[in-house]
This record gives sequence, C-alpha cells and structure tokens, in this order.
Amino acid sequence: MVIEIKKLENNRNRDFDFEKLKAFTSQLKYEFGFYLEFNENSISDFKIFKNGKKQKWGK
Repeated sequence: MVIEIKKLENNRNRDFDFEKLKAFTSQLKYEFGFYLEFNENSISDFKIFKNGKKQKWGK
C-alpha cells in the first residue's frame, strides 16, 4: 500500500500525484494506492488506485 497525503491548499500537482499512484500500483506492484486530501477540519477528497487505475468508491 502506498499513500499520498496533501493539504487542500497545496493541491496544485494533483494530476502528477495521481500518475505516481497509477505507476506504483501497476509497475511496482503495490496492491493499493490511496490519495487523501484534507482541509483544516476533515478529508476533502479521497481516491483509491489498484492495478494502475482509479477505482470507484461507494455506491
């Protein structure tokens, strides 16, 4: 598992972070990649990657 954590105010390289997580889960064979973005009070965004692809989460 690999985790990328960002502050909401510092999300300008977000697409680059997504590409890193895709690469970690496809080329380096990490089973899961997690992207967490948070603000002062809570998590503002959450993405899961598996096998080089972003996964749908929830219903």
